[in-house]
Amino acid sequence: MGKEIKEDVELFCCDFNCNFTKFSTGGDDYKIRIYDVEKMSCVNLLSKGESFEKMDGHASRVFAVKYHPDNEHMLLSCGWDNTIQIWDDRVGHAVRRIFGAHVCGDSLDMDPVYYHILTGSWRRDNSLQVGISILGG
Repeated sequence: MGKEIKEDVELFCCDFNCNFTKFSTGGDDYKIRIYDVEKMSCVNLLSKGESFEKMDGHASRVFAVKYHPDNEHMLLSCGWDNTIQIWDDRVGHAVRRIFGAHVCGDSLDMDPVYYHILTGSWRRDNSLQVGISILGG
């Protein structure tokens, strides 16, 4: 095994960006951590803002993170709070959100051609959802 990074958080998911210079993690503290691969250290912490009027980050555990297939800074995350959060990893809070996906495992993906979002939600009916397209990234 390679180098270990010590963090005081229970992690549930991780993903590399498209050029393998960074990776992201999500876990039980509702935050997304961005790591530099070369430095093997956290370079940004993404979380919800201070405003209670908008939901620009997670309000519960994060179970899936997925970088955009072509945009090295864009990533998606989802979890127990019924949202897909869309992030720019250079900004500290989410830049967009989509409601409706209750994800309890690593079940988030994006197709590399049309950028449709695929989620597997924890529900009895209609658990597999192909969502909107994030065109252009």
